[in-house]
Amino acid sequence: MNADQRNRRVKRWVAVLLLAVLPTPPLYWIATSLDDDDPAFIDAARTGDMKAATRFIERGADLTAVDRIYGSTPVMWAAHEGHTEVLALLLKYGGDPDTRNPLGRTALWFAAQQGQKHTARLLIEHGVANVNPISDQGMAASQVALQNGHHELAGFLRQTRGM
Repeated sequence: MNADQRNRRVKRWVAVLLLAVLPTPPLYWIATSLDDDDPAFIDAARTGDMKAATRFIERGADLTAVDRIYGSTPVMWAAHEGHTEVLALLLKYGGDPDTRNPLGRTALWFAAQQGQKHTARLLIEHGVANVNPISDQGMAASQVALQNGHHELAGFLRQTRGM
């Protein structure tokens, strides 16, 4: 094992420990620093770089690419960060809003966590299969929105679920 491989292994263990200790560590801490499936494309979605995201999609980027720590897709990153235009682009070209990361979180769950009302609305209008997804830890999107002080969004998700 060379030094580069050892450093990657250490970073992964640090990430696992952070996941165990912190209830919801910021995703950007570690996720983009490791061997992602397509780090530049994931980064374009995370940062809301519409030109770069468009260029990657035109060149056939994998819409199911995931970061190695969280297993989050470009759709999840765009939803988490509230980049509605990039999210709309990803959905238009077949990005799956119902994909779950290893913690059972979906793009809508991330939007709820971060209080991204417009992003959540776009996902629902696009037709997500589950309007109130529950993570593997048992927390529904409306609950995580409420826990993080996003009362209006929590109410919207509950109301939409009842439709």
